[in-house]
Amino acid sequence: MTPGYMTLKGRDETAEGLDRKFVLHYYARMRFITNLLPLVNAAAQDSSVNGNARLSRVVSVLDPMVSVRAGGSGTLDFSDLSLKHTFSLKKCGWHASLMGNFFLESVAQQNPHTSFIHAYPSGVATGVLRELPAGRVLSAVLTPLLRPFMVPLEESGERHLFAVTSGRYPPKAEGEDIEGDVAVGSDGTKGSGCYWVSWDGEVFPPNKKLERTRGQSGAEKVVQHTEEVFKQVCEHGKTYP
Repeated sequence: MTPGYMTLKGRDETAEGLDRKFVLHYYARMRFITNLLPLVNAAAQDSSVNGNARLSRVVSVLDPMVSVRAGGSGTLDFSDLSLKHTFSLKKCGWHASLMGNFFLESVAQQNPHTSFIHAYPSGVATGVLRELPAGRVLSAVLTPLLRPFMVPLEESGERHLFAVTSGRYPPKAEGEDIEGDVAVGSDGTKGSGCYWVSWDGEVFPPNKKLERTRGQSGAEKVVQHTEEVFKQVCEHGKTYP
């Protein structure tokens, strides 16, 4: 999953009462996962192919560490998780990243035959500037200058294909029994089923700021909030307050 865009606008509210950027970076992705879980789980346990279970994996491409880059606090505003009242572009980026981290970690625990990855692509020329004022001009000027510091588009695709298919990132049900090169999960446990991965396929090391937020029941509060949004918007057809 890769939906998202760059903008200089403030809060751009949708008909559902949520911010457009926040929806693409977080809510729509988690809704996509939730709706597909029955099929994903069925595929994970289907052993009709050569007697082996099929590969079952979810990859969300954004950045699991954006909230702690450049000295960021790695915190969530638990009093306003949807940022209805305290929106800023920085907080939107932090919330989308952290909430994605914890929601994926939670569904990995509940669906032990599927592995979940939150992957950072680094700088890739994907046309992300297209919605900025004069974005196409900026892209034409900046891309050649920044190319030496960016991951080539083809290489990024190959690396994400590796994330999708590699045995380094097993689901929770298999992780404890696999020997060899198995990645450490987001909770610090080898083969936990949820992985926060950098552009080169390596998992991010533990981060004290994120652990502090986790210790504040971050995962539980994120899941509860997200389920409330889904119920209000998707089931009742109302705007989120």
